[in-house]
Formats: sequence, structure tokens, C-alpha cells
Amino acid sequence: MRKSGISIALHTGAAVAAMLASPQVMAQSAEDASANDSAVETGGGVIMVTARKRQESLQDVPMAITAFSAAKIERAGINNIQGVIKQTPSLQFDKGFSPQDNRVSIRGLPGNSGRPSVAILIDGIDYTTESIATAGGGNLMDLRLFDFERIEVVKGPQSALYGRSAFGGAINYVPKEPGDEFGGSIGGELGLYGRAEVKGALDLPVDETLSLRVNGVYTRDGGYYRNSVTGNKLGGYEAFGGSVSAKWEPNDAGKIIARVTYADDHEEQRAAKYYGRANGVSTQLATPAGVIGQRIGSGTIPAFVYGYAKGYIYNEDVPVAISADPKDPTGKMDYPGAHTKNIFATIHGEYDLGFANLSSWTGYARSKGTTVSDVDYYGQVLSQTTLPAPGGLGEYSSNGYNGFWQFDISTKTTQLNQEFRLSSMDGGPFRWAVGGLYWWEKVEQLDRRLLSYTLGANASPWLNVSQLGGRSPIAGKVGRTSEHVSGYGMLEYDILPTLTVSVEGRYAKETYDYLFGQTVAIAGTGDLTQGPRPIVYVGSSGKASASTTYFAPRGILSWKPDTDMMFYASAARGVKPGGLTQVGTVDKDLGTYKPERVSNYEIGAKLTFLNGKGYLNLAGFHMDYTDKQASTLVPVDLSISSQGALSVTTNAGKATIDGLEVEFGVEPVRGLTVSGGYTYLDAKYKDFVYNSTSTFDPARTGSCTIRTVGTTQVCETSLSGNGIEGASKHSGTATANYTTALTGELDGFVELSGTYRGPRWSDPYNAWKLRPITLVDVKVGISSDKYNLTFYVDNLLDNRRIQSATSLLDVAAGSFGPLNMVAYLPDPRRAGVRFNYNF
Repeated sequence: MRKSGISIALHTGAAVAAMLASPQVMAQSAEDASANDSAVETGGGVIMVTARKRQESLQDVPMAITAFSAAKIERAGINNIQGVIKQTPSLQFDKGFSPQDNRVSIRGLPGNSGRPSVAILIDGIDYTTESIATAGGGNLMDLRLFDFERIEVVKGPQSALYGRSAFGGAINYVPKEPGDEFGGSIGGELGLYGRAEVKGALDLPVDETLSLRVNGVYTRDGGYYRNSVTGNKLGGYEAFGGSVSAKWEPNDAGKIIARVTYADDHEEQRAAKYYGRANGVSTQLATPAGVIGQRIGSGTIPAFVYGYAKGYIYNEDVPVAISADPKDPTGKMDYPGAHTKNIFATIHGEYDLGFANLSSWTGYARSKGTTVSDVDYYGQVLSQTTLPAPGGLGEYSSNGYNGFWQFDISTKTTQLNQEFRLSSMDGGPFRWAVGGLYWWEKVEQLDRRLLSYTLGANASPWLNVSQLGGRSPIAGKVGRTSEHVSGYGMLEYDILPTLTVSVEGRYAKETYDYLFGQTVAIAGTGDLTQGPRPIVYVGSSGKASASTTYFAPRGILSWKPDTDMMFYASAARGVKPGGLTQVGTVDKDLGTYKPERVSNYEIGAKLTFLNGKGYLNLAGFHMDYTDKQASTLVPVDLSISSQGALSVTTNAGKATIDGLEVEFGVEPVRGLTVSGGYTYLDAKYKDFVYNSTSTFDPARTGSCTIRTVGTTQVCETSLSGNGIEGASKHSGTATANYTTALTGELDGFVELSGTYRGPRWSDPYNAWKLRPITLVDVKVGISSDKYNLTFYVDNLLDNRRIQSATSLLDVAAGSFGPLNMVAYLPDPRRAGVRFNYNF
């Protein structure tokens, strides 16, 4: 087993955002900035954000935004997107088998097919990418965080503002910019399960106009669960990286910030449990009586299928049993997991032309990564096997469960971003901005995934692959080139000194060129006494193109009767472009899907009270959601795919989401601060009827009306009225912090925080449901202007309820027919100490 995996701690990008604030804000002292950090955590509401690509007070922005200051990021130990989501009730996160298989949603808008529904930005530059190998994920979704000034979570459709990927919202990471004085910080962490981190940053002024900042980080974790097959731990990671940034301010009118970041991530295979027929954790899911025996597609509807019992998904009492890596014929090594190397380079410039401000954002990103892992999740300790010759240790069981599914891809992603913006956003009563964006991405992937249900009597697919070197010697080549061109404009007018109306819109065109490659498979299923079966190509290669043109508008009316309250109403359209299915597909005609569209209508209020020591933010919204991009399983000829079936993306009907968000913070007595948030969601499919050729669907949905489409019989399946997958009706967070002076310069603090997520469906069929969960964290420490020492216990109650799970083909059962459930295991109770020193 590898001593550790890697999953990096660092993503910085473009420099700090556009400085469009008033002269008073621009002249803010270091002491004031520190006060702002404290205020945003206690509810003062004076933190400055750049969510609208201009600097303004969080409480003055007529949008629902959650912001985290640098102090909050450090104290809470937020170092990846899961840490952000833990503090934000409107966000949901589902993890899969690798970093590229993570899915994030905001306000219940799912992102399990097509492009992710949440944009990931670094200082306003969009780095969101769509995975080819997995539906709905993205290679850069789960960034490890370090050296950020602020994190902003912008909720609701932001297509007009951000242009490409902010269909349901955006997470914007704002890195620290070089300081004007010599200084820096050094810190780290030590914890259970081999957790360790060391990091540092240094500001280096060169002269009055130029300053530099360098930072670096090394972090590792030993993993929390042990693989019963190999005896090794799973889920560990190791990461290192750093960045260099430069800020040049030749005069009062202009500023340029450039940054280059390198990151190296290595993450071990994640711990997961298999619930299926091979280990007895499955049952018979009955098919509606009226359609049993009917033919759909190329199959016949059975009376039942084997699958996980409908209802709640539990942390079943079965071992973590993941196949050993066949590259090691002794069976003592785990699969290597994911290894990714990233480079980000950005240049952000500002220049005051007098009548307007000219801004430029230039970005370049390159990511190279490999992921090799077991995805049937049912492994066995190797035993002596005589077939295929010359025999050896194989993964074989006398009960006939010999399925094998190995994930093996190498991906190279290159992105270019160029945005220009001309704006006059200061003063009044009339303000405006116009701009344009060019974004280009090329993804190249080598696909060596292997799947086999059997290789004949007493044959071990694992051993067959092991004798071929443990990997496929050939690879299918797939790829996608995307180009986005858009222009946008915004007009803002003060109807009255307290009443403002703004309209904005973006017109965009995206084009995609696809390369569909052959898949690979183990040849034949016969007698293997003469040696291992070779690996061969299946299907054919081809090219295809698609394009989407759309307009995304937004209008906002805001009323600010005094400095302590603001009310707003808005309407916005979000668009997620269409395209062609590439997940496991080698035929461009199998999965063409249209754009998704969502209309969001929102009213909100932002109230500040107790002389800035408290705030209450409210937002109510209604979303009309159409043409949801959904995955469905269709059978295909074995000449197209060795699995005999493919998951393709199609469009569903309509859905509605009604919701309420509450965020609050208050300092009721000196030293005690209480803050939190609550989100209510009523997310349902209003009209979701689709044609299916999957013999699984009648059993897992309980719905099937036989229809004939062309010359093919299909199941017309209705999910209308079902709850949208991944959306908890009730979610909340709460934090109480008490800080008191210990000495003249040293404070002590105690902090208790909790997160609650209500039950939510894991699938659109509403067959399986994730249980509610409550997590409690405790922190105790001391701090001063220079020092911070925090002892923490995360997940104090050691709650291990499953929070991410998916149903897959049960290839471990050795035949095409059953379903399994794969449950990805949560983090257990963790404890450690964090420290930081500023100089």
C-alpha cells in the first residue's frame, strides 16, 4: 500500500478582486480590517465582498450571500469545500469514489448530470470543468484551501453575472494579495489518524510600487478506515504546493496583480461499503404486476430485481472490502487512487480612465491527473486459483460472484480565460458596466476502464488482469473542446436616494467538439486454461459537435430606508448548456440533451441592529426548473459497450423549488457571540415523465406504462410528484463562541458549533433515502494579534450515518440483473491542534 495519497491543500488564482469601493473604504486601516473580520463572525455585517465584481458591504448587496473571513477560515479549519458546506445550510455535497466524482448543489438544484450546477471561481475567474468519465462531477470541484482572504457563497442563478457555470450559484475564493509591509505567518496542525500540516506565507515589499507574496503548504492524513482485504488504511491523502504573487501599483490610477500556483495532490481510494447480492445485503424489489414479461428495449421485464431495500440507507454491519490492486500479484496493495498536478496562472488588472474603470481578468489552468481504483466495491482475500494457467492467487469465490470493475483514466485539462469589463459603479444616481468573456477548455482523456462479469467457470477476472500487468495495455481516447463567448451589461439607477433598480443580462454562445473513443474489454468468456484472455477494443471512434446559444437576464429592486436595513426583490434566469453524453458512451447518437433552465424569483431583507453587533438576513425564493438533465440506463449491443448497457443523459420535465433562508448573528453580551443559519426547501418534480428501456426502472420506480417509440417498446415512467434528489427539507447550522481576556494581549475562547441536515433522497426515483444527521464540533484555544492556538474535536458524537451513496450495476454478483448500493463512509470523530503565528 502507498504510505499516503495526495489531495492538495492549495488553490489560489487570480489576485484580489476589483477595488471599486469609495475612498473611505479604500483607506481602511489594518485595525478596521481586523474589526471587519470579527464583525462578520459575530454579525456586524461590515465585511467587504466582491460577489458582484465590485467591492461593497455584505449587508448592502441585494443578493443572498454567505461570506467567511480569513479569521473564520483559520479558526474553523476550513480547508476544502466540505468545510464550506458544513457552515452553509443551503449547500449540499455528495462525494463519490474520486475527487472528480464530487457533486455540489445550492438550494436543491441537483448537479448529478451534465455540467456541475455550481460555479467554482478563484477571484472571479471560472475554473469549473465537467468530467467526461463521471456524470455531474468536475475535476476541480473539491479544492483544498490555503491563504485565502475570503470565501463567498453566492446563492441562486448567477448566469448573468458570472457567465458560464453559475446555474444554481457560485463559490468564489478570494486569495490574499501581497502586503505593503514585510510580514507573514507560519502555522500548522497535528491530529489523530496521522493528520499533519505545515504552512507559511511571506510578504516582501520590493519598493513603493511593487510587493511580492510567497506561500506554501504541506498536508497529509492517514485515512480513517481499513480495507479488510489488504489490511491497509483507505482514504488518506498527501498534498503540497505553493504560489507566488506580485502586486504592482505604479500610480493611484492602476494596479496589476499576477499569481502562479502549483499544486500536487495524491488521494488514496476512498473507503466505501458494498451492499449487494454478493454479501447478502439485498432483497427482491418487486415489479408492477401488469408489465411483468413485457419486452422493452432488448430485454424482458422480470418479476423482480435484486437491490438494496427501499427506504433509508444505513451504515450496514459489513466490512470495507475493496479489491486489491492486480498490479501487485500478492494482493497486498490497494489501488493507488487519484494523483493530480495543477498549475494556475492569473493576471488581474485595474485602471481608472476617469470616466470609467477598466478591468481585466486573465487566467490559465492546466491539470493532469490519473485515477485508478476499484469500483465494484466487493473484494475478496485472494485464494489459490488454477484457472487461467499458470494459476496463482486470484479473487475467486465458489459462490460464483466473480465480477470485476476497474476504473482507470488519465486526464489532461487546459483552460484559458479572458474577461474585460468597463464600468462606472461609483457615485450616482446612474451606474453601469459592460464586458465580455472568452473561455476555452480542452479535455483529453485516456480511458482504460475494464469491466467483466465472468471469464468462464472458476475463472478470476482479477487474476486475468493481474497476469496482463494489472492494467489495460491499450486505451480509448476521448476528449472535448469547449468554447464560450459572451457579452454582458448592467444598468443601475437610483430612483430615489433610498430606492435602486438594476437590470443586467448576458448573451452567450457555447460550442463543443467531441471525440468519442473506443472502450476496452477482456476478450471472450470461455475456457482460460491456455492463459489469460487479451484486452481488446470495443466499439468505434467518432467525432461530433454541438452548440448552445442563450440569454440570461436578471432584475433587482432594492430599498434601503436607512443604514441598518435593506429590502430587495429580484428575478433571474439561469441556464446550463446542453450537449452530448460522453460518460461511458462511444456513440454520439445515444445521448443528446438540451439546456436546463431555471427562473428564480426572490425577496429578501438584510437587517443590522445593536449598533452593528447583530444582523438578521432573510431570503424567500421560488424556482421554476425545466428540462432537468437526468441520467438513464439504456441497453446497447455488446459491439458498442462490453457492459451491454450505458448511462446516458436526457432531459426531464419540470420541477419547482420553494425555499426560505435565514442567517443571523448577535453579540448579546460582551464576549459571547451566537450565529447560525437555517434553510427550508420544498423541492419536487412537477412533470417528470420519461421513456426507459432499463429493466431496473419498473422495480425501483413502481411505475411503467408500455409504449412504442418507433419500432421499440419502452416503459413510460413517471416521477412526477417525487422529491428532488439531494435536497433536505430542513438544514441548519449554529455556533456559539465565548471569548474573554486572559492577559493584556492574550484572549481565551471556547466555541461550540453544530450542523443539522434533514433526510434527503439519494435518487430521483425516491427509492432510497439518506438519514438525517447532526454533527457537533468543539474548539478551545488562546489567541492574540500574533498567536493562535486551537484544540479541536470534530464530530464530537462520532456520528457515522451515511451521507453519500449511489446505486450501481451489481457486477460483483456476476450477472447483468441486480443493483447494489455503494455507501461512501463519513469522517469519524477527529481531534487535534491548530496553531498560527503572524509576524
